[in-house]
Amino acid sequence: MPHSKGLTHCPTLGTPYLYSDNEETKTRRIIKTRCKKWTCPYCAEINAIGAYIRILNGLNELQKQGNSINFVTLTSHEKIRDFEQGYRIWQSAWRKLQERARRWLKNHNLNCEFVYLFEAQKSGAFHVHMLITGQLHTRWWKDNARACGLGYQAKSENVDNAGLAASYVVKYIAKNIGLEISIPRLRRINFSRKFPPTKAFASPDRWQIIDKKTAIETVIEQAWRLKNFDVLLNGEIVKELD
Repeated sequence: MPHSKGLTHCPTLGTPYLYSDNEETKTRRIIKTRCKKWTCPYCAEINAIGAYIRILNGLNELQKQGNSINFVTLTSHEKIRDFEQGYRIWQSAWRKLQERARRWLKNHNLNCEFVYLFEAQKSGAFHVHMLITGQLHTRWWKDNARACGLGYQAKSENVDNAGLAASYVVKYIAKNIGLEISIPRLRRINFSRKFPPTKAFASPDRWQIIDKKTAIETVIEQAWRLKNFDVLLNGEIVKELD
């Protein structure tokens, strides 16, 4: 996969290598698995691409089901200038606010599915950007977010173009790539339980893990000597060992 920083694999030490053989093309592919951390320059970009795909596919599916989508921005309380403190308040406030939203939407025969993410501010405060089904207008969010302990600033806009909305959300994801957030179990992107998942496709490859005791060079040499295979390491052909 092309990477904006020219990386061909996750640079984090300690993640295992896998290999798979293709008898038809006579190739052995060896890849380094990812750490999947948002602070990793390689994995963060792939995480963002995966999030974009899920959000775009999910919005399209929800709209096909007849749901309207709103883009909502919420803010942490204006007196909060520490991200961790604000996040703790958010956990309690969001439980209350989500329950209010679900109750209102249920009374109007509307679904409540969403995806939201945090955007950290230099001041220590944060914004929450959300795509949510239903027709909850700005005034509803202002009043109810404030009543639940969040900031008084809130905005809700109707979404017509799913692709544009997904791109807009990913823009905020990109702003936080590489940002260290040392809060246990904090998820940068949060989906409701029934937000449509990304469809998985079965792979014909049968990957095997390279044992820690086995050097990658050994796996490469075995492919050359025993099978007369070409070897691809992280997508690049290996012609000789240093």
